[in-house]
Amino acid sequence: MLLIGPPGVGKTMIATILGRAAVDAGRRTYYTTAVDLAARCHRAALEGRWATTMRFFNGPDLLIIDEVGYLPLASEAAAALFQVISHRYQRGSIVLTTNLAVGTWGQIFDDAMIAPPCSTGSSTAASCSTSPATATGSENTKPAPTN
Repeated sequence: MLLIGPPGVGKTMIATILGRAAVDAGRRTYYTTAVDLAARCHRAALEGRWATTMRFFNGPDLLIIDEVGYLPLASEAAAALFQVISHRYQRGSIVLTTNLAVGTWGQIFDDAMIAPPCSTGSSTAASCSTSPATATGSENTKPAPTN
């Protein structure tokens, strides 16, 4: 599932609620930010634990990767994020939150050719887009009456 929208509209909250529902249903769930995931993968590569780290991120039934694209990633970090997503493809569910449109993911992955397959793989099951109006519930609603 891909949650796209500007900062402050509730993408992280939705992802967290989905994670909590998965835990309540007995599913193994892991939450991380994109920057933390990339740092962990980078450390693992330096320490010779790459395969173990890939198995770790493939383990949960649901992997939530928050804040994709909020901070720039070095090319090695972006490659690690891409590898985690591509290794999980059809093995487990992923929820990604981002403030960037999929068309601009070349900025995240430092490669315009990698971005479309990465986003396609993560949004196979569902795609969700948030906007300030829908995230706050103000679309098509009437103001509350005042007394």
